[in-house]
Amino acid sequence: QSLLAIGGKPAFFAGGIITGFSYGGFWTLMPTLVVEIFGTSTFATLYNFQSLAVSASSLTFSTFLAGHLYDREAILHPAAAGGCSGPTCYRTTCLVMVAACAVGFFASLMLLRIMKRHVRSSSAGLSLAVT
Repeated sequence: QSLLAIGGKPAFFAGGIITGFSYGGFWTLMPTLVVEIFGTSTFATLYNFQSLAVSASSLTFSTFLAGHLYDREAILHPAAAGGCSGPTCYRTTCLVMVAACAVGFFASLMLLRIMKRHVRSSSAGLSLAVT
């Protein structure tokens, strides 16, 4: 997202490729992560709620946020043919997405710390039960 905020064709193509691979990797890993964290007994429910969360955030960010910010930039920086032209049109949207990605990154780090603590306590309990 930060590459997309820079503007220009090379940054656009590089950002699009990285975003595509990241999105594909996310959908590839999600079933495994849901099973690892929550188990198989409620997998279908949790996986569908996760899919609903992705759909809701897509609607929020791409439809409402991007559209609203584009309209604002079109008023501030009108193009000769109407609308908005240039990298400034979506720069604010990309920066908001960078902030949202940063929040998600730090939330995943917190989840990793919690899961490591949980795995350590579970493995310690298992080793005590075996002996």
